[in-house]
Amino acid sequence: MPKPANGNARGFATIPNGRSIATQIMAEERTVGAAYYGTHPEVLSRLLSDLTPEERRRVRHLDPAENACVEERSLNRYPQTGGRLEFPDDSVVERRKADTEVEAADLLAKWVNTHIDPETEVVAMWGNYVVPSLAMPSKVLADHAGAVVASSSDVWVYADRESLIIERFHDGRTTLARVG
Repeated sequence: MPKPANGNARGFATIPNGRSIATQIMAEERTVGAAYYGTHPEVLSRLLSDLTPEERRRVRHLDPAENACVEERSLNRYPQTGGRLEFPDDSVVERRKADTEVEAADLLAKWVNTHIDPETEVVAMWGNYVVPSLAMPSKVLADHAGAVVASSSDVWVYADRESLIIERFHDGRTTLARVG
């Protein structure tokens, strides 16, 4: 496809450094967002207080650079509509409606226990950038799925080793998908 006179091959306008305006805006948002990322870990106090001392030792907050890396390998691989990931049909393993936090927690625990090795490190990401993402063994996440779901109305769990992502969106749509 020929490159338009004032844009890149996909038709996005470019700025003098050759980047599309959309790419520049996303880079600026990440830079500004990084300043606020993880500034409210207290939101996770219920989840963290539910953990045993042994479990707590196996849970860690991701710093902004780690979080950005995980987002690139997971969330940012999909287009989003209103914050919800738009998975291609062929990557969806299962999709269900979970109308309550209890249903969502049960579904999250079931999927994690069924599809992810108990010792695989998973990353829980929340719908609010000021809440830090947490890395933990999948068994810990599954055992505390209720507190995970209660931490945010939108939750994503990413298992890099299994190439899986689980999205619990605030409207109740809950999706298990392969990251491809």
